[in-house]
Amino acid sequence: MALKLSLPKAEFDTLDTVIQKEYELKGDVYVLDARTGDDKNARDELKRFRDSAVEKDKKITAFETKFKDVDVEKYTLLLSKETELTTGEVYKKEGLDKAVAASTAALKLEHEKQLKAATESALVLQRELEKVTIDGELAKHAADMGAMPNALDLIAAAHRGKYKLIDGKPFIMEADGTTKKYGANGEPMTTKELLEQEAKERPYLFKPSNGAGSSGSGGNKDSGIEDPFAKGTWSTTKQQALLGSDKPEDVALGKRLAAKNGVKIPT
Repeated sequence: MALKLSLPKAEFDTLDTVIQKEYELKGDVYVLDARTGDDKNARDELKRFRDSAVEKDKKITAFETKFKDVDVEKYTLLLSKETELTTGEVYKKEGLDKAVAASTAALKLEHEKQLKAATESALVLQRELEKVTIDGELAKHAADMGAMPNALDLIAAAHRGKYKLIDGKPFIMEADGTTKKYGANGEPMTTKELLEQEAKERPYLFKPSNGAGSSGSGGNKDSGIEDPFAKGTWSTTKQQALLGSDKPEDVALGKRLAAKNGVKIPT
């Protein structure tokens, strides 16, 4: 590896410290020291460094020369053929039972890979099916009970996690996720019962006919939802219910409605 006669500082800083000793700073550049050195140890170290670099270059060149014409796809195919031949050799040397065992082991490994991929895909589809089925159940009953059209997503997000599909049917579960939740009549709780409680806790998500008061106005995504910050439907109780809710979507809704009406929320 030939050394340059002069180097800018940026290139000098990248050199090995042993090689840096061969240069001296002159002005803004580093110049190769052409004097016969009196630091024999440093020069011996430099020689070893150079020899090592030359050896590495030779190995890299030899590797590239050896494998430059290798086709990776063909190499993979050859490995597959080698497995087949290996099975054949096993048959010749150890008999049919050993050959079958070797072939079966390879097939089993491939089958396990395919089964894992299929299982993961099935789980994704199962979760999507559950979401569609449960959201549909909630949306249907919420609409029947007079929920505001733009409140359906809020209702679904709040209660989706409480359900579990059993034999394809949605059931409301206890907090443990394994026990069905039962209503006052001793039967599994229905979506209607769940949403009746929702209407009591969050009446602003339902139309006035369900005791929620008159609806607000406006063309944004919150139109149709009762606005407790509006002049005609002002309600501090419902404002507190929104802003103090443990549901983030309710708090966000309250802040939007307050901002729309120019109401400042104390921090």
